Amino acid sequence: MLVKVRDSVGVPLLDVHEKPGQSGASKAPPAADAASAFSTLYFGTQWQPSPIDAAQSGEPSRQTVVLFAPDEASVDAYRAGLAASGGDTTTLIAALPGEAYVQVDDSRYQLNASSRVDFETLLSSLRKRSDATLHLCFAWSALPGTDNDGLSAEARTMQALDRGVYAFLSLSQAIIAQKCEADVRLQYLYFNASETSQPHNEAIQGFATILRAECPKLSCKVLEIVTPHAGFDAAAVSAIALEFRHDNKALAVRYRDGKRYLRRIEDCPEPVPAADRCTSAR
Repeated sequence: MLVKVRDSVGVPLLDVHEKPGQSGASKAPPAADAASAFSTLYFGTQWQPSPIDAAQSGEPSRQTVVLFAPDEASVDAYRAGLAASGGDTTTLIAALPGEAYVQVDDSRYQLNASSRVDFETLLSSLRKRSDATLHLCFAWSALPGTDNDGLSAEARTMQALDRGVYAFLSLSQAIIAQKCEADVRLQYLYFNASETSQPHNEAIQGFATILRAECPKLSCKVLEIVTPHAGFDAAAVSAIALEFRHDNKALAVRYRDGKRYLRRIEDCPEPVPAADRCTSAR
């Protein structure tokens, strides 16, 4: 996509404060020369290796994590992965999608994905229990849909939006309404069987960028785990815990084959094919 920025109408920027009748030193370039007045810039996103010290990555998880799990099986898998990595299974709190807000027990909640009030109620309950930082891992749409779920492609996409983008928006609004941005570390997690783009999850990265800009006190990142077998195994649990402990300035993180990558914007010195997803700005 080519984006052109051109001051073709109005007062030249250098003459904005010029007094009436005073001749400005700067003049807008003729239309014929406008195209050559600016150089063409190309940029694209790349995943760059960003390893973390081995001693830090091997540290067991001790912090309380609120897992927005898609189902009960995911909660059980996370707890098993937590135990396998040497973590404390009593620190896990599960938040599951349901019809309405219900506190099932001390470590399990249900709430309506479309209700911001339910998210606010959950946050209020969690903050009353402890003054410690809340580690929220949002994974309601983490597991990719399959042909065995009996849903059409359209219905599967709508479910991913309802439990993903829209629910994550409600959670973010609840955090802001509770004025607890500085007391929350937020992750949006999803699994990917390959490195192909998932539009609804790619959209979250743009949303997270805006959220961080408007709420600089809120630690928020998007975590992608590339694996042929999506699930909360020991490797996934360790990656989640590691991202909560370290590098809160990272916005987009990917794990693949046990290696960690950060998403960066880089210059593309020459025009490249559209398939490389580089964007041109003039």
